[in-house]
Amino acid sequence: MLNKKERIIATIVLLMIAPLSFGFVITALFIDTNPIVKADLSEKQVKEICSILKFEPVNYERIYLKYSPGALQAPRSLYVYVENIITETDFLSRFNGIVKEGSSYIDYGYLNSSIPLSKYDIEIFQLERIPKDYMCGLSFFDDGESLTAMFTLCGGISELKPIYRYFFYYDNIKPLLHNWVFIIPFSIELILVIFLVRSICIRFIKNRRNLPV
Repeated sequence: MLNKKERIIATIVLLMIAPLSFGFVITALFIDTNPIVKADLSEKQVKEICSILKFEPVNYERIYLKYSPGALQAPRSLYVYVENIITETDFLSRFNGIVKEGSSYIDYGYLNSSIPLSKYDIEIFQLERIPKDYMCGLSFFDDGESLTAMFTLCGGISELKPIYRYFFYYDNIKPLLHNWVFIIPFSIELILVIFLVRSICIRFIKNRRNLPV
């Protein structure tokens, strides 16, 4: 049985569930949608990205990501950049997806505010949903001495989950750490739970020691 002090702490712990839940909901509603750039990709991650997007990389090309978390009605978006491409024809010869002429009214994205040299609709995944709630595009930009290819992937594409896991911290942990409405009650709750468990454990050990042999 809990003593009087422990019952009070247990009651406060239960009451703290309400502000914790409120802080969690606020975090989910007001998540930061600013794009996150990830350039420090491991060799394993690069191979995984190339496998998912069905293209063969070469050693002199550089790959990095830009990710925009989804919020409310806005779907998550992923941009995969491949720098130091020699020619567009060479890259397309290493791409195993289906390439179609790009639409004139779809936003395929920009690179440093520049307009793409060419843009395509691409089919990489087995997506049969109707109405269409996703978008897959491929654009090429002139960097001066070379080209940059940009995959634009937006919407509910389950095949991208392995890549989305790279951003687990930004999607699930960082928003909570930056929300004081959640982190303050969470800290109080954690301290109370630790104190309560410690108190019960100490009392249990003392009682065990006082038992007759």
